[in-house]
Amino acid sequence: MKQINPCSFETLWDRAKPKPSEAISSENQTLCQALFEALPDAIAVVDSQGRIRQINAELERLFGYDREDLLGRPIESLIPERYRARHIDHRQHYRAAPYRLKMSQRPELYGLRRDGSEFPVDVHLAPIKAEEGTLTISVIRDITPHKTAEAEIQEHAHRKAILADLSQSALAGTSLDRLMKHAVEQIAQCLDIEYTKILELLPDGRALRLKAGVGWREGLVGEATVSAGLESQAGYTLLISKPADESTLIAGEPVIVDDLRSEKRFSGPPLLFEHGVVSGMSITIPGYARPYGVLGVHTKKHRAFIEDDAQFLRAVAYTLALAIERRQTEEALRESEMRARRLVEANIIGVFEGIEDQICNANQIFLDMLGYSREDLQAGRLRWPEMTPPEYQALDEAARNQLLDHGAITPFEKEFIRKNGTRVPILICATALERSPFTWIAFIVDLSEHKRLEDSLRRRAAELADADRRKDEFLAMLAHELRNPLAPIRNAVHILHRQVPLLPESQRPLEMIERQTQHLARLVDDLLDVSRVTRGKINLHKLPVDLVALTARVVENHRPSASAHQHTVTLTLPPCPLYVEGDDVRLTQVLDNLLNNANKYTPDGGHIWVTVKDRKDEVLVSVRDSGIGIAENDLSEVFDLFAQVDPGIDRARGGLGIGLSLVKRLVEMHGGYVEARSDGPGKGSEFIIYLPLLSAKTELVSHSWNALPASEAPPVLRVLVVDDNYDAAESMALLVKLWGHETRIVHDGRSAVDICQTYKPDVVLLDLGLPGMSGYEVAQHLRKEYGDSMTLFALTGYGQAEDRQRSAAAGFNHHLVKPIDPGILKTLLASREVRPA
Repeated sequence: MKQINPCSFETLWDRAKPKPSEAISSENQTLCQALFEALPDAIAVVDSQGRIRQINAELERLFGYDREDLLGRPIESLIPERYRARHIDHRQHYRAAPYRLKMSQRPELYGLRRDGSEFPVDVHLAPIKAEEGTLTISVIRDITPHKTAEAEIQEHAHRKAILADLSQSALAGTSLDRLMKHAVEQIAQCLDIEYTKILELLPDGRALRLKAGVGWREGLVGEATVSAGLESQAGYTLLISKPADESTLIAGEPVIVDDLRSEKRFSGPPLLFEHGVVSGMSITIPGYARPYGVLGVHTKKHRAFIEDDAQFLRAVAYTLALAIERRQTEEALRESEMRARRLVEANIIGVFEGIEDQICNANQIFLDMLGYSREDLQAGRLRWPEMTPPEYQALDEAARNQLLDHGAITPFEKEFIRKNGTRVPILICATALERSPFTWIAFIVDLSEHKRLEDSLRRRAAELADADRRKDEFLAMLAHELRNPLAPIRNAVHILHRQVPLLPESQRPLEMIERQTQHLARLVDDLLDVSRVTRGKINLHKLPVDLVALTARVVENHRPSASAHQHTVTLTLPPCPLYVEGDDVRLTQVLDNLLNNANKYTPDGGHIWVTVKDRKDEVLVSVRDSGIGIAENDLSEVFDLFAQVDPGIDRARGGLGIGLSLVKRLVEMHGGYVEARSDGPGKGSEFIIYLPLLSAKTELVSHSWNALPASEAPPVLRVLVVDDNYDAAESMALLVKLWGHETRIVHDGRSAVDICQTYKPDVVLLDLGLPGMSGYEVAQHLRKEYGDSMTLFALTGYGQAEDRQRSAAAGFNHHLVKPIDPGILKTLLASREVRPA
């Protein structure tokens, strides 16, 4: 077997960076390696053959392996056996057209630990180009706590809702037949069971009749009977679940059958065998003189019922018993008071009765829930208003009115005040018994555990939000680290273009370097912009913008790139300006992204058409190409974040899959919308922007640089360049000298302060991330010492709104994000505001 060498993070970084480039410092490599190891998620770097090349410490901990055990092994070794074949197919498909796949974008996944245990995971995939092929970074997150909490909350909430619904139906006077039919349907759905049944014990006590059920053959419900002896599970259930005190309404312990075929306690009725039943559970539906019957659930699959299942079935049985007892109470009015008293003592859910605002009777579970004794109840110390927090008084008044008008209330949540002053959250439903005096009975469920799970889920959401914030901070730092090496590259290319005579064969490689540097800078900007747009942190500076002139300018800027691919670009413009209210920079970014896509996904020698039209109250801008096209099924997804059309491995063009998402969001922020069209693969594509047209009456104001008149020559400036990156500082100084200005270079903040005493610069090009004394501190010192005599430019890789606000507060005149456009810097240096005094 071929030896697999581990891939260090420094090596991975070196292979993924654009070429040619200056080597990244060992300090940055160390920082990146530390970040890689310290990330809270497990990370594996996988080569094109699916072999693990590198992992971080969290992956070792999560899966229980040492790093040496995994390097060189297939990534499928971390996946349960039953998923491996499918995963290999997915991996090969992904290898054919790699793209960035964010979390929660694929079906449920599971990881396999070294000890053989499995756990649910979420995965983020990101491809990286390297010399030996495409490497894939797989970020793996254990979501077991989230899944467990979510399932518990949903299951508990569902079961409590069913119990509340059945209790409400029982209290509202629903007929027993309808209530039983509703109960067996709800049980079957909640427990995912094929068969449910309610068996009524016949008067002779020797058999039970199938009163209600789900799943049984047609004609059996209402007719079929089973023995009440040990010949059936129902008979055995009645025997062992019979209350010790038959005068008390208590549902006994359920009878659970793991496998009916091997059952020794009873023989089992033919009804179950005929239906292929394997596992089941049954419980007595209690009564006073004798049980009403049996509530049961059965399945053809082997199933191990748990305590939560038993508690749920017991609560349903008790609710049914309450409904049955109420009907019997109505039929025997003289015995109702005794039966009601015993009913209220059944300690499964809280039950209490009230006359007006006074609670006159309650079961023990209700008293325990609120911390009162039966002596407190008998002494009249339990009054509804005093137990209800002030903020729930209006809700209680509405419930009282609903009881008076309709005889019952819809279950709702509130809180009670315990005797010790603490609060308990509850779910309550009630029904009216008499109008004068106003008498009612209520059932409550303690929601404390449910609320605890809700709080846990909220905390998890807060943790995820914090992780998202850390992600944004990491992206900003990553952009800064990427922009720093881009700055001297861009400056050097600009200098070589304008100062050093080049051989014809050197011109094309230099143009390639310039285009790829601009492309990388655009990717960094798009990545940060889409994050800011998603979080609503981009503010548009809207002014009247001539979309005709803006489109013409963007197209001209793209002609060199189009020429490099032998593309023909056809521009069709209306004869007069068309104004929209917009941000000139952001609209330029929109068209840049669309033209960049058209150029990238159109084979060499293709055609690109750009058209601007006036369409009633809208301006339409169309970018159409003769490129690879888009499948009909993909059209609806092209604007999704990180979405990429699958063109096949031979046509992969790179990109992060965020450009079109950014286009859509920016256009919508301008009050417009964007549309994608294509006749299919190989037939080109068209993207159309629709923006609201400004009224002809709108006052149009032109804005331009505060530049010198063309006839006035720009003055020679004393320029101080301050940057701890030696290449960046030297290339910037050479660039400024090229424009005829005088320059000095220093590499730390203290030296900058010292040289200003003698050099007295007109302009300071000041990096913010300096050792010892930061650029902000230097700016504050210079403003305090020299006032406004110097023009200060902040040079940084950070370009968010809060970064610009901070630099302005420190005294900077301009905030320039690396790599700086030489044309913009030259124009700013020639403007009036930086002229020497």
